[in-house]
Amino acid sequence: MRLLRHLLPAAAILLLANGLRLHQIDSQSLWFDEGWSAWAAIQPTLAEAALADDTNPPLYYVLLNISTRFLGDSEFSLRLPSLWLVLIAIALTWQLARRNFGRQSAWLALWLAACSAPLWWAAQEARMYALLALLLPVLLLAWQELLRRPQRRQWLLLVILETLILYTHNTAPVFVLWINLAMALHWLSRRSLRQPDWRLWLVSQVAVVLLWLPWLSAYFIDVAAANSTLRDGPQAGLTLVGQMWAALWLAPWELVLQTPLTGVVVPVAFALLLLLPWRRSGTRWLALHVMLMAFLLALGLGIIGNNMHGRYLVPLAPLHCILLGSCVVGKSGGGRRHLLVMLFSGALLLNLQLAADPALRHDDARGMVRYYQESLSWADSVLAWSYAERYELAYYWRRFGLPTQLITLPEGEGLNAIAGLLPRQGRVALNQWYTQRADYRGMTPCLLAHGSTRLPEVYSVYGMSNLLFDAPPSLTPQLQPLAQAITVDGANRAIVTTHGTLPEFLASQVLCLPVLLEAGPELRTELQASIVIRNRLGQVVSKDSAIFATDDQRSGLQVRPGDVLSAWPTLRLPFGAPPDNYEIWLRVFDEVQALDGHELRRADGAPVGRDLKLGTWGISPGADWELTGRETGLPVRNLVQVGDDLQLLADNLAGGNLQPGQTLTTSLLWRGGDALPDLTLAAVDGSWARVLPPTAGPRDRVTLDWREVTVPATAGAGDVHLLLPDGRALARWSLDVLPRLDVRPEYTVAVGENLGTLGRLAGYTLAEVSPGLDGPLEVTLVWQARSVGTETGYTVFVHLVNDRGQIIAQSDSVPAQGRRPTSGWRREEFILDRHDLRFNALARAGPARLLVGMYDARSGQRLAQWSAGADHVALPGDILLR
Repeated sequence: MRLLRHLLPAAAILLLANGLRLHQIDSQSLWFDEGWSAWAAIQPTLAEAALADDTNPPLYYVLLNISTRFLGDSEFSLRLPSLWLVLIAIALTWQLARRNFGRQSAWLALWLAACSAPLWWAAQEARMYALLALLLPVLLLAWQELLRRPQRRQWLLLVILETLILYTHNTAPVFVLWINLAMALHWLSRRSLRQPDWRLWLVSQVAVVLLWLPWLSAYFIDVAAANSTLRDGPQAGLTLVGQMWAALWLAPWELVLQTPLTGVVVPVAFALLLLLPWRRSGTRWLALHVMLMAFLLALGLGIIGNNMHGRYLVPLAPLHCILLGSCVVGKSGGGRRHLLVMLFSGALLLNLQLAADPALRHDDARGMVRYYQESLSWADSVLAWSYAERYELAYYWRRFGLPTQLITLPEGEGLNAIAGLLPRQGRVALNQWYTQRADYRGMTPCLLAHGSTRLPEVYSVYGMSNLLFDAPPSLTPQLQPLAQAITVDGANRAIVTTHGTLPEFLASQVLCLPVLLEAGPELRTELQASIVIRNRLGQVVSKDSAIFATDDQRSGLQVRPGDVLSAWPTLRLPFGAPPDNYEIWLRVFDEVQALDGHELRRADGAPVGRDLKLGTWGISPGADWELTGRETGLPVRNLVQVGDDLQLLADNLAGGNLQPGQTLTTSLLWRGGDALPDLTLAAVDGSWARVLPPTAGPRDRVTLDWREVTVPATAGAGDVHLLLPDGRALARWSLDVLPRLDVRPEYTVAVGENLGTLGRLAGYTLAEVSPGLDGPLEVTLVWQARSVGTETGYTVFVHLVNDRGQIIAQSDSVPAQGRRPTSGWRREEFILDRHDLRFNALARAGPARLLVGMYDARSGQRLAQWSAGADHVALPGDILLR
């Protein structure tokens, strides 16, 4: 009866644990790691199962392969062994807690383990973490038994368990190191090396190493390089400690990282540590075990280059439950027991509810393959990047019976290797897995889009997306060296060496334009390439940017001097763009030190500016825009019949306010074969008018028509409209005239420098003489116009440079923050031009000075009309940053 009285509650708790973990065990798709388990599970022999994954030890795969022979390989069957292993681990917590803290603690530990969120998560994963969660408590039991009775059977059991753990997961050496450190601490506490005998211990550990040696020498030494070409590790700090502690209460790991719940759990969980009976040596020892293993795990992951993840902490979950179970030792244990039961039960229920959020679930490979089943045929192909085979996709490929070819693109390969693997027929689907930065530089979508006319079809599920191209690429981008190498902030940072050629395309075709650079010794930043396309008016009509990375996906933060990095911008002209010659410009920037672009120089040191012209892209007539599946991005949709065979389909003429000197840029989308009409921008009262003729040259039936006109600087206030030849108005604006400032405003530092015939920089004012680095530096320039409006509207640049000449803060804007373009200046008036300079990562306390100038934003060409033909003026006055 006494035995029955204990068995029934234990059985009830285990049944509850079983039911919680069976619930929706097969509701989620297999993810990448589980795909490897599924692959090993169906191997015809145990030897092939053991060698199916050369990045993880074989023990779990062998056990799973055996179970699959009886259970099958459905998602439910693949995960069921993990559930059984977790149930045994939960039962073992009772035994380990009873031995260390007594029966009351054992019952509480059993309940906590049954409600443990990490053990719930591990039971629903077809991975080896459940096996680790079982073996680690068994190892601790065996070690404690060895300390009490160091007999041959205990020595043998310890060696077997250590070896089994080493053949379970790559983090297992941490646990072997832990058991050795724990033994060393035990000897120190006993002040004796004979309890147990150190010589026998040494022999046992040598035996463990010899048994592990086949895996160690053949596979484990390559683990750091096998998982990914991009190596990282846990970032040490209080945040990491809090996340690891929360991971023993919450699962999955994404719940720890993405929800504010961690901020509640961490302080509550740490407060519970105060309830532990720290006076008991068993509590102190077990706490030391848990903390030591957690520390060694973080250290080990840093060595092999893996980020921290909650799955690596699952083996500690049973020990965590036993540690908290020790709270009920003593007279006040009842209240603590109820508190812990409520907290763990509530945490699990909250986990079950929150884990239904798609953002916390597996990458949905099953949903993606269903999409392929519905969308693709035998002639089509799917491309998937990875450092290894995408077995999670292959699993569903086989179960759904897809005839489509699945091609895994090998991580770390360049243009020539990847271009040779691209299919030659059918549609091409590019699977993009967010977890894997296997194509960080964006090469594959760029290659597949090159020369195409239709946008790829986009389909997304949680964790991955797909781009479906109508046909494989018929062309591969060709590379050409620059006529002269271009340095980025000097050769010590990087040298731009190569870019893609500019083939003669139709306007509807996509241009893939790679850019290559060579890393210098002082790169140390994540550079990006920005490519812009300008029309003959100098307007930016298309742009794209891409990160520079090596073939093995290392960015500028991780490269060595001499490494070659490439970026792959993909460019599309806007819907209806006419056949013409377009200028292609490159800017190299980064988001930390130079968001507006790094200074480029030729190899001889001659400055280029921030923008480098790569060439002129010739576009031929013949584009059929109505077959591209694209739509115009113009905001105003209309249908204005202008001629027998000419309609205005859309434009950007939304009306609003204009100012004298402002340039009005129009974009009009026409369809038809008749000649495009002249347009007229005129004052409603008839006081002035300006004609906007169309651009001469060939065009397609659907054509985008860019024009611009500058409002006269002397125009008076009133309404203006844009007219068709027959007098119909397309749009109407209100013209606002700003009052003149004829009295010289106050400024603190006089400059008195002339900028040709355009104007004179009279002086400037600093908001702070000794500004700090914690906010923008406010500078107000005072200009005086020397002529009436300029044909070109110039942009003012204000650079703050340090004593080494490096730009540490800057501002670029049309005067008066866009309100007073130089094309609207009136003779002899003053213009107040305020700039807020933003500091970059190079800014340090110390002396600095201001440089001012103007440039044409369309060409990047500076106005070199200061004294002695300089393109900037150094402002007088001392600035000391603090």
